[in-house]
Amino acid sequence: MDAHEVNRARAKLAEGVGHREKWRLALDVFDELAGWGLVPPVVVADAGYGQNADFRDNLDGRGIGYVVAVRSDVTVHPHDARPTAPAWSGNGRKPQPCYRDRPSSVAALAAVMAGRLSPG
Repeated sequence: MDAHEVNRARAKLAEGVGHREKWRLALDVFDELAGWGLVPPVVVADAGYGQNADFRDNLDGRGIGYVVAVRSDVTVHPHDARPTAPAWSGNGRKPQPCYRDRPSSVAALAAVMAGRLSPG
């Protein structure tokens, strides 16, 4: 028995029980709420969750609105931007979808939005 197995036995962990990421546990909570007929009006989360695209996508998939923090160096595209794939020539790999325009940083977007929202 290796040290890992000894620690699991000491903690009385059942076979098959392992690590589960916090964001997945949070989604489990929302699923349990949905089972009770409840949906949170909005989820507010720190950047630990906000940086996780899978978490945000899963909230979207469940129809749950969210406001999450992200680092200022994160890049974004406009809400209506859609990735497109160039036509495939039939040779080699199919081209992967990509955005036509370069992304901007959240910090730059915030500065632009602040200018639009300021009185004047």
